[in-house]
Amino acid sequence: FSAVLGEAPVLVAARSGGGALLAMAADAGRRHRQPHASLALWDTQRAVTPAQPLGGAWGTPKALTFSWRGDTLWALYDQVLARWRLPDGLADPGAPDQSGDS
Repeated sequence: FSAVLGEAPVLVAARSGGGALLAMAADAGRRHRQPHASLALWDTQRAVTPAQPLGGAWGTPKALTFSWRGDTLWALYDQVLARWRLPDGLADPGAPDQSGDS
C-alpha cells in the first residue's frame, strides 16, 4: 500500500462487507510533519484508489468501519465521529440491508 499511503505506518484499516474495498489510515504526521493522518480507499479487485476520503483535521483515527450498505465510511477520532459518503457506484454491501428501509 505504499503507493497509496507512502512510507507512513498504517494505523487502522477496515474492509467493506463485500470485501471489494479497504479503507486505511496512516500516520502522515511522521512523514509530512502534519498533525493528522492520511486516509485512503483501496479497490482490492482492481488494485486502484477509486476515491480519496477527506479527513485528518481531527487527528489520528482510532477506528474505521463501513456502513451496512457499504456506501459510507466512518472514522472515529478522539472527539469526532466523521462520516464520509462514498461516490456513487462504489458501495460494497456484504450483508442484507439492515436499515429497515424497503
